[in-house]
Amino acid sequence: MAPAIADRPAAKRKSYPVTLERTPYQKQVWVKSLIELGGSLNQVAKQSGLSVPTVIAIKRMLPSNLIDLERCKKTVVGNFYGLARASQENITLEKLESSSAYQLMGMASLAVQAARDMEGLNRPVFNVVDIAMNIERLVSQSRERLNAINTQLTSTETPTDQRGELT
Repeated sequence: MAPAIADRPAAKRKSYPVTLERTPYQKQVWVKSLIELGGSLNQVAKQSGLSVPTVIAIKRMLPSNLIDLERCKKTVVGNFYGLARASQENITLEKLESSSAYQLMGMASLAVQAARDMEGLNRPVFNVVDIAMNIERLVSQSRERLNAINTQLTSTETPTDQRGELT
C-alpha cells in the first residue's frame, strides 16, 4: 500500500538566486520608489507583476541615492496631487446635490494626504514653549541630583587631622 498523503515528505522546491537581468532598469527604479514611499513588499509585487523575492532583491540591490529614483518618487507624488486636483475639478453643482460629491472630496483629501505623507510633510506639531518648560524642569532636577550626590560624597570622605594625615 502507498503511504497516506499526510505521511509523505513535502517535495522540496528548487530555489534559484534572483537576478535582475530580465527586469528593466526603469521598472526597478519604479519598484524601489514605491517601496521607499511606504508600499509593502506584497503590494508592490502585486502592482508591478513581479515576484516578492524579485522585489526584495530590487530593494536590497538598487542604491537609494540614485537621481532617477528621486525623479521617479517625485513623479509618483505628483500623480497623487494630480488625482486630487482632478477629483476636485470634477465636482459640479449637480454632483454637489448628490452623494458622489462626498466621494470626490474624500478621494481628493485622501490623495492630498497620501502625497503629503510621501513628501514627508505630515509631521507632528511641537509646542516650543512646552519643550522649553520641560527642559528647564529636567535641568533643575538634574542639578538637585548632582547636589545630592556631591553632599553624599563630601559626607563620606575619610576624616583627616589638621596636618592632613589620616587618623
